[in-house]
Amino acid sequence: ENCRTACAEYKECRAKTVAAYLKVVGPCEADNAYGSGGDCVKNRETDRKSEWEATQTISCLLKHYCDGGHFDEKNVEECKATIDAYHLAVTYPKVPEELPCEIPDCGGCPGCDECLDRPYYQYETP
Repeated sequence: ENCRTACAEYKECRAKTVAAYLKVVGPCEADNAYGSGGDCVKNRETDRKSEWEATQTISCLLKHYCDGGHFDEKNVEECKATIDAYHLAVTYPKVPEELPCEIPDCGGCPGCDECLDRPYYQYETP
């Protein structure tokens, strides 16, 4: 009975863990409003990339302004071309496959919990 209980506990625990993982990682809600994804990492990643690009563009434009006293569309395009957000990319691991949980029959497993009460002479030998 211990193997059956362990299998049931594993399946229940795995289901809860996978559900919690998917709630945080995604798929996210379809609403594109700022901050709408709750704890969804994919939504937060998109928001952080947008914020990063905006702040880096502003920083670059301010440097151009300080250097020459003005900025124009050409400066904006140059600034946007230099922005890199590679460090904000999140790698999303896949959910591992469920491990098979096999309940042995006593014939192949004389030491299993299910078989401890069975007399030894009832086991077949090869």
